[in-house]
Amino acid sequence: LDHEGFFHEDSPLRPNSPYSASKAAAGLMARSYHRTFGLDMVMTSCSNNYGRHQHHEMLIPKVISTAKNGHPIPVYGHGHNVRDWLHVDDHCSAIDLVFHDGKPGETYNIGADNEICNIDLVRQICRVLDGMFPKDQPHESQIQFVRWKSTRLNSSHTVISYAVFCLKKKTKKNKDNVVFYSHVPPLESNSIKHTTTKRRQ
Repeated sequence: LDHEGFFHEDSPLRPNSPYSASKAAAGLMARSYHRTFGLDMVMTSCSNNYGRHQHHEMLIPKVISTAKNGHPIPVYGHGHNVRDWLHVDDHCSAIDLVFHDGKPGETYNIGADNEICNIDLVRQICRVLDGMFPKDQPHESQIQFVRWKSTRLNSSHTVISYAVFCLKKKTKKNKDNVVFYSHVPPLESNSIKHTTTKRRQ
């Protein structure tokens, strides 16, 4: 996506790397088994996860560990790429709900409506660390912009958004909705919120 817009459940698959192509291929294979052999399956697509025990090379733990250790905090390009952040506990709860109550053969987006560009997220984490682990210089001074490799992006000015819009989800809690998830993220917003799929009647 560009800097605006959302992925919908029926958005076409356009993978741009072998990694994303392999995930798209797995989804298409599962869908084909449902259509051809009646395999009882559902698929989910989520936005970026964060939470406990996340691999140290992922953005949020990487920023925290490098900042605390006094190392340069790498930010690729200009840090303008936009991500939607979903807490892993909310993601797991949504997967469990879709597994038990989703319609066979359907795809469900799981998002948080909590978009923020990378550089703003990094700066917010740095401000939190300033309060928790004060130093002579603010942690933000450790930010170092790293040029994208040419194989990853054609331009360091490219803005990529990975926001998902959940067409198959209600926007407010009512008797038809099963649960409403809310998690306090390390961002300057009140909560990460998303509603889940409607139960089958």
